Amino acid sequence: MSNKGKSGCVLRLGNILILLALVSGLVSTTGCANIASGAITAMRAESERNAEAAKKKPELTQLQIREMQTREYEATVKARILPVAVAVLQDQGYVISDANTELGLLSAQMRLHEKNVDDSQTAFMKGFFGMGLVSEEKWSTILVNTTVTPFGDKVRVRFAGRLSAMGFGMSGANTEEEQIREPEFYREFFTALEKGIFIEQERL
Repeated sequence: MSNKGKSGCVLRLGNILILLALVSGLVSTTGCANIASGAITAMRAESERNAEAAKKKPELTQLQIREMQTREYEATVKARILPVAVAVLQDQGYVISDANTELGLLSAQMRLHEKNVDDSQTAFMKGFFGMGLVSEEKWSTILVNTTVTPFGDKVRVRFAGRLSAMGFGMSGANTEEEQIREPEFYREFFTALEKGIFIEQERL
C-alpha cells in the first residue's frame, strides 16, 4: 500500500476514534446529569413529604371525634332541629337521602369531582416512557348522618360525616373511605344549625 493510502487509513481511523470519544463523553455527561437530576428530584420530594407530614394534625381518639360531632340543646327545640338541619344541609349543597322526624334520623350526601392534570414536564416524561395517562380523576361523596335523641331534660344531636372517594389513574381504580376528622367541618354545621334554630324561635 502506498504512503498516501496508509495516511488515508490512519486519518479515517483517527476520525473514528475521535467520534467514539465524543459519543462516550456525551453518554457519560448525560448519565451524570441524569443522576444529578434524579438526586435533586428525590431530595425535593423528600423535603415536600416532610413538609406535608409536619402539617398533619395529631391523631384524634374516637372520644374526641364524638365530642366534635355532638351538641346538646334544650328539649323545647327538639321539634325544630331536624327541619332546620334539612335546610342547613341543602344550603351547603347536600342532597337529602332519608329523613325520619319520628325516629330523629337524617341522612344526606354530596358528590364532588376533582381532576388533576400533570404539568408539561411530567406529561412529557410519561409520554416518553409510554406511561399513557396525563391526568387523574377522583369522584368523592360526603355522607352525613344526623341523629336526635333524648338526653335527660335535653336532646342530644350527633352529626357524623364520612368521605368515600373513588379515583382513576395510572394504577387503575381505587376506593377509599374514611371518617371526617376536621373540627371545622362539624363546627360549620352546628353554627348554622344553632343560627337556624334561633331564627325559628324568633319567628314565634
